[in-house]
Amino acid sequence: MAATDHVLIGAPERSNDPGVVGYGYALPLSAPLPTTTTAALDVLAEDLGFISEDGLTISTDRTVETIKDWNLDDVRALLTEHGSTVSFTLINWSIAALRAFFGTENVTETAEEIVVRINARAIGDRAWVFNMKDMDRKRRVVIPRGALTSQGDITLVKGEQTPLEIELTPLVDDAGEKIYIYTQKAAGTAPMWEAETTYAIGAVVVLSTGPELKATTAGTSDVAEPEAPLYVGQTVNDGTVTWERIS
Repeated sequence: MAATDHVLIGAPERSNDPGVVGYGYALPLSAPLPTTTTAALDVLAEDLGFISEDGLTISTDRTVETIKDWNLDDVRALLTEHGSTVSFTLINWSIAALRAFFGTENVTETAEEIVVRINARAIGDRAWVFNMKDMDRKRRVVIPRGALTSQGDITLVKGEQTPLEIELTPLVDDAGEKIYIYTQKAAGTAPMWEAETTYAIGAVVVLSTGPELKATTAGTSDVAEPEAPLYVGQTVNDGTVTWERIS
């Protein structure tokens, strides 16, 4: 794998289904969620339509409190708060987009009209999925439970679109996670390193930290993953295997 294969862009992936944009979807909390970049979405997923050129913004806020010793040196850092937000702007007024902005409970339709109600009632949480693609590599952001916490102003002006600016606060799922980001590996990517595995000379593996290693001496790997050498060309021993860092 070339080093440049890790440089990815956040372009949206357009759906091949007629009438479906495919950039983003909202789902009820009861719907199963995808755990890969290629898994099909549940039939209850609602296509949100076009998202503005600003794309998708994921922000994370970590508040850390330090503990000082007698000498007033920082000796420990404690995470006291953690929060994330996801923001994007919809540029169409489809039923799904309006439900995403105003809440499913506040949007209804008749044979001739769409009715939106603005009120002080709570808006239910939903799951959210966003699809991206860089050349032939897919990327996907999955929010298992996202609460609508901020809505942009609705400005009705002649000659301009009426965007729907949305900010979500991801809440923890049953596993304690807030956001999942899945990225396809480049074609020909080496397999991940495995413990207590026999490797032949020339075998290539990828460490969990990202570097690629090539076996220069055959053998069996250790129970714990080796630490990658600092520079390409340097070697590290792993059980009875000797690896050379190649990227």
